Amino acid sequence: MAGELRDLALGYARCADARDADGFRALFADDAVLTVVEPDGTARPSLVGVDQIAKIPVRLGRYDRTVHLVRAQRAEPDGPDAATGTVECEAHHHLDGTDTVMTITYEDRYRRTDGGWRFAERTVRIRRQEDRQIEGDVT
Repeated sequence: MAGELRDLALGYARCADARDADGFRALFADDAVLTVVEPDGTARPSLVGVDQIAKIPVRLGRYDRTVHLVRAQRAEPDGPDAATGTVECEAHHHLDGTDTVMTITYEDRYRRTDGGWRFAERTVRIRRQEDRQIEGDVT
């Protein structure tokens, strides 16, 4: 289970950065919920269902480049077909010479489906955010 959930977390980062909406969609259960919580604790309206969630990679296209660096992950089973966990990430969003750096904790509920493990619920908790000037070539 741990390896499959790690692959799920890495797939999220890879598909987001590659703007791969189909790959992103495949990571979530059909009825999944994704919520973003700002550093001040304010939650954005939740995205409900895989169709809404699959729009995230396209929305990230407004940036010149994004890089999601997955860090530590913790997961615990919650029965044979469910688990909960957290994933730590540092996310870089480049636009017009600025790198918006976010320290993120993903709070996850996972569900085993016929197709394997999927995100059932993902809360994207932005712990810290800062803008940094980009120097040099970042391509």
